Amino acid sequence: MRDFLPAAGLLAAGLVGLTAGWLLSGTQSGQYLVVMAPTSSLVDSVNLVTRTGGRLAATSSLPNVVIAGSSQAHFAASLRKAGAWLAVSVPAVAGCGAPSSQEQTS
Repeated sequence: MRDFLPAAGLLAAGLVGLTAGWLLSGTQSGQYLVVMAPTSSLVDSVNLVTRTGGRLAATSSLPNVVIAGSSQAHFAASLRKAGAWLAVSVPAVAGCGAPSSQEQTS
């Protein structure tokens, strides 16, 4: 087991790096990853998003983690002020972004 620890550490570091690169890619999609307290329900998460002027774009398997959409410039700050633990802009989630071609709109 001891022989696998360096490989496991490199794997974890690589996954953290890939996740950070994805989150910080610089593309503005108008979508935000919102993480609430672990005791929050999906209803609590959705209510926070709508109360701060956003809309629900996607849910996750965890009730306290959602993807919200908003065109407001300070939406993430509003979410954090209202009680979200984390609110960061993310690239468009598959299926939630704008169509990439005219064929997808008909």
